[in-house]
Amino acid sequence: MLVEIEDLSVCLKAYIFFGMLVNFASLIAASWVLFGTYVMGTINPVYPGVALFLQTLLIVASSFLCRFGPKDDGY
Repeated sequence: MLVEIEDLSVCLKAYIFFGMLVNFASLIAASWVLFGTYVMGTINPVYPGVALFLQTLLIVASSFLCRFGPKDDGY
C-alpha cells in the first residue's frame, strides 16, 4: 500500500534527514575502518585507510556545501 503525503516540505525534510544520516554513518564506518584496521592493526601501509577516510570526509563536506551553500536564483 502506498501512502500519499500532501505536504511536500515534510517529504523533503525526511529526504534530507535520511541523506545526512547516511552521510554520517558512512563517515563513522570509514573512521572505524581507518582506526580499527590500519592504525591499531598490523597492516603496515596506512594510506588506504587514510584515503578512504579522506574521500568520505570530502563527500560529506560536499553534501553540506550543496545543502547549506549559496542559493542561485538568477534563472
